[in-house]
Amino acid sequence: EHSDDVARLRLLSDKPMLLVKGKESTLAVGVDLLAKELPKAKFLVLPDEHASYIVAQDQFTYELEKFIAIYG
Repeated sequence: EHSDDVARLRLLSDKPMLLVKGKESTLAVGVDLLAKELPKAKFLVLPDEHASYIVAQDQFTYELEKFIAIYG
């Protein structure tokens, strides 16, 4: 059974997380909520809208590789 419960996500607060959103995205409300609830997560804002990881692929790849190098 699945429920969208922020309290469940807090159980992951000790895990490394990279939250990604597009600067102009109107669909990123969930990412903003996660950033508030998981203060240890790295929050990456890329240019453009919803598919920012495609539009800013070089920047996304760089930040993802850096994140993986630090947190494995």
